[in-house]
Amino acid sequence: MRNKFKEKLLLYKIKAKHDPEAFGEIYDEYAEKIYRFIFFKVASEQEAEDLSSEVFLKAWNYLIGEKPVKSIGALLYTIARNRVIDYYRQKKFEIEATEEMAKQLPEDTSVA
Repeated sequence: MRNKFKEKLLLYKIKAKHDPEAFGEIYDEYAEKIYRFIFFKVASEQEAEDLSSEVFLKAWNYLIGEKPVKSIGALLYTIARNRVIDYYRQKKFEIEATEEMAKQLPEDTSVA
C-alpha cells in the first residue's frame, strides 16, 4: 500500500472494529497482485484463484487476531508464499500416493 497512514488506519479498523469495508479496500489494492504472484508459481488459473481466496481468508483471520501487523503487503505475500509451498507439498503427496497405489495393482490384468 502506497500510503502508510491509510494502511495504519485500515489495520486499526480491521483489528478494533472487524470492519469488512476496510478489508475490502485491502482486497481491492492487493487482489490482482497476489493472484499474479501465485499464478506465476502454479501456472493454473483455477489453482491461482483458489489459493488467492485462501490467502485473503487467512489474512482476515490473522488481522482480526491479537498479533501486531506492520505491513499488510508483507503479510499477504508471506501467506501467499506459504500457500504455494503447501500446494506443492500436497501435490507431491498425491503423486506419491498414486504411485504407491499403482505398485499395489496386480501386474497381469488381462482377461482370459
